[in-house]
Amino acid sequence: MATKDVIPGCTLVTELAGKVARVDMGFAYIIATLTSGRRCAWGIGEFGTLLLQPGDYTGPTWRDNSQLPREMPPRSFGGHYVTQLSCGDTMVLGLTAQGAVVAWGSNQAGRLGIGLTQQEQFGVVEVKALSGKSITKVQCGGAHTLALAANGDVYSWGSGGVSSFTTSVAVTGGIARLGHGIFIPEFALVETYPCLPFPCRVPCLPPACDVACGQWHSFVVAAAVRDNGTRDVYGFGGNAYGQLGLPAMAVFTPTRVPSLSDLPIRVPGGLIGGRLHSAAVTLDGMLHTLGWGEYYQLGTGSAPERSSNPAAVTALRPFVVEAAAVGKFHTLTVVRQREGCQQASREEEDDEEDEGEQEDENEEGSEDDDEEVEGEMQEDDMLIYYEEEEQEGAEFEFEGDTDDGSGDGDSDTGGEQEGGAAGEAQGPPPTGANRHV
Repeated sequence: MATKDVIPGCTLVTELAGKVARVDMGFAYIIATLTSGRRCAWGIGEFGTLLLQPGDYTGPTWRDNSQLPREMPPRSFGGHYVTQLSCGDTMVLGLTAQGAVVAWGSNQAGRLGIGLTQQEQFGVVEVKALSGKSITKVQCGGAHTLALAANGDVYSWGSGGVSSFTTSVAVTGGIARLGHGIFIPEFALVETYPCLPFPCRVPCLPPACDVACGQWHSFVVAAAVRDNGTRDVYGFGGNAYGQLGLPAMAVFTPTRVPSLSDLPIRVPGGLIGGRLHSAAVTLDGMLHTLGWGEYYQLGTGSAPERSSNPAAVTALRPFVVEAAAVGKFHTLTVVRQREGCQQASREEEDDEEDEGEQEDENEEGSEDDDEEVEGEMQEDDMLIYYEEEEQEGAEFEFEGDTDDGSGDGDSDTGGEQEGGAAGEAQGPPPTGANRHV
C-alpha cells in the first residue's frame, strides 16, 4: 500500500486482507488482532504502544513508528498470553487468559496503574494492584481506564480531570471521570490534572456486568436485569454536551441515568463512549445516540450542540445493528438487514419493477398511438396533396385546350366571331376578362 499523508476514500490494507478478527485504535496508532491470534500494529508508537522493538526500549525514536502493519512478536508481551486489548490515546491495557491486567505505553498521570515512577513503559508490565481480582474486562478512555471484576466490582485509575474544553465548571480537587467524587484516596495527586496512579474500586455502585469509557466520561451497567430487559446505567465524568445523559455539566460520583436505564441495552458491548458523544445498541438492534452532534455524528438528521436525551437513529430502522464504534466527529455501525424489512424491501422492489414495466408498456402504447395518429395525419396530408395536384392538373389541362381550340367553334363567342368574320382574317385568342369557363 502506497504511503500518503491523506488517503481519500477507502483503501484496502492488502497485507491483512482476510486475516483480521478485531481492530483497536488509539490516538494515532492501530493494533489488529489476527484470526491466528497474532497481532500487527502501525502508526505512531513514540511511547512504545506498538511494541515493535523488543529488548530495545531506551526511549522514543522515529524507529518506533510504522507506516505499514508490522507483527508484534509474541516475546514482546513478556510471556503473557493477552486475550483482550483496549487502546487509550497513548497507552494500551490488556487482559490475559489468567485474568491478569497488563499495560504499556505512556504513564503520564498514572494512566497505566503502576504508580508514577516512570513516564513511559516501553514493554509489557503487569498491573500488580489488580492481582487476584479476577478481572473480566478492561476499557480505556482517553487517559483513564475502568476494569470490571468477576464479582461485579469496578476499578478506575489514570487521569481524573475533566478538560476545560468539555466543561466550564472547575473540577480541580475532584477526579470526575474516575467516579470517586470528593473522596480522594491517599495516593491520588491533586494538581492541574488530578489522577489515581493505582487502581481503586469505584464506590457507590451496585454489582456491574459491563463498563464503557469515552474520552472524558465513563459508564457502568448494573448486573441486575428487569423483566423488560432494562438495567440501571450509571455515568460520571464530563457532561458538557450531554454525553452522559444527565443535566449537570460534570458528574463526580456514579449517578443513575434514567433515560439510558429505560433502554434494554445489549450486554456486553452495547454502550459505547466517544469523545463528546455516546451510543447505545438495544436488544432489538436499534441504535440510540446522545451528546455533541454539531457534525451530524448522532445520525438523527439534526446537528444539536448538546443533546442529553438518547434519540433513536431511525434511518437504521430497516437494519439490525450488530456493533457500533464512536469517534470524535463520526459514528460507525455494522448492520444486517432486518428480516421483516427484508421481505418488505423485496415487495417494494417487486412493486417498483411492476410499476416500471407498466410505465414501459404505457410508454410503448403511447408511442404506438402517436405513430398511428402521425400515420393517419400523413395519409390525410397526402390525400390533400393529391387532390390539390389533380385540381392544378385539371386547370392546366383546360387552359391548354382553350388555347389550342380557340378557332374551333367550341364556344358561342368563338362561333359568333367565326360567323361574323367570315372571309376575314382570324384574330388573336381572347384573353383576360374575355375568357369564360
